[in-house]
Amino acid sequence: MYSTPNELFTKHLLPAYPRGWIGTVKGDLVTAVAQSHETALTMSPIKDADQRETIRQQIIRMRDVGLEEMQSDQGLVFSRLDEAIGKIDHWYDRARIDALIEGDPTPDEIGISDVFIRTVEIAAILGSHLIELDPSIEWCPVLPYWESPLFHSKSGTLVNVYHWSIKRFTDYGIDDGLIGKCQACIGVLSGK
Repeated sequence: MYSTPNELFTKHLLPAYPRGWIGTVKGDLVTAVAQSHETALTMSPIKDADQRETIRQQIIRMRDVGLEEMQSDQGLVFSRLDEAIGKIDHWYDRARIDALIEGDPTPDEIGISDVFIRTVEIAAILGSHLIELDPSIEWCPVLPYWESPLFHSKSGTLVNVYHWSIKRFTDYGIDDGLIGKCQACIGVLSGK
């Protein structure tokens, strides 16, 4: 297991990004960036409505694939997104995370990183759960699609759940419960 999220990002996730991408794993919970009149549409750098919808649908597909894999491949049973997130917290312990990282192709090998796929799926599940909890939250489409943050229109706040899932797979965030993080986020966004 890697000590920091940026170490995991550089070694296992960066190859999936467009060539020349420079980025790091962002802060833990939220970033206030907008005026209260902003919407996810006005905050998105993607101005074409069809492209924004395509990105949103890709995120939903990744959520659905992740949920299906959890049930079929891992044998996890759940009926709600909060239950699925609880299962993710329990399933991905140090040993399973280490095994996932060790089984990943090296940057020289051809193949998509399993760590990348799992972090994208988990982020899509987390984001969907937050949207269930607060209807004023919606996806703010960006490219690459997995970097799309959630936007809370009432507070003008962006939440990058993809970076939460990266952190969960490192020493830095292994003990962070994702359900607790969702609850804390909703508390921050609602001012509680």
